[in-house]
Amino acid sequence: MRLNSWIGSLLVKFSPSYRLSHHFKGFQFYGGQQWFVMHALVAQKMLEFLDQNPNYRLVFKYAFAPDELFFQTLYMNLAKTNSWELVNAATHFVRFNGVAANPDYLSQYDLDVIPEKDQYLFARKYRYESA
Repeated sequence: MRLNSWIGSLLVKFSPSYRLSHHFKGFQFYGGQQWFVMHALVAQKMLEFLDQNPNYRLVFKYAFAPDELFFQTLYMNLAKTNSWELVNAATHFVRFNGVAANPDYLSQYDLDVIPEKDQYLFARKYRYESA
C-alpha cells in the first residue's frame, strides 16, 4: 500500500491543479472558448505577467485542452487585482448541428441567415462552394 500512496502522491505533483496552487497561491482555474477578444492593455498586462512568471507556462504543459484554460485562467485571476470588467458577449458565430463535436461548415449562402449578424466580428468554419 505504501508504494501505491507514494506513486499517487508523485502523480499528483504532475497535475496542472497542483502546479497552479503550488506556484500561484490563490489562483483558480477558469475555462472558456479558445476564440476570444481582449483589450490591448489587458494583453500587455498578461504578457508582463508571463515575462515575470515563466513557471505559469509549465502549469499547462500536460493539461487537457490548454487552449481553453491558459488565457482564461490568467485573465480571471489578474482581473481580481486590476479591476477589469469581463464582458461575456458572443463575438464569433459558430453553428453546431445537434450534439456534433465539430461545428458546421458555413458557406457564402449562410451570410444572409446569420442571426443578428451585426454583433459578430468573426464566424467559423467556412468552406468555399462554387456556384
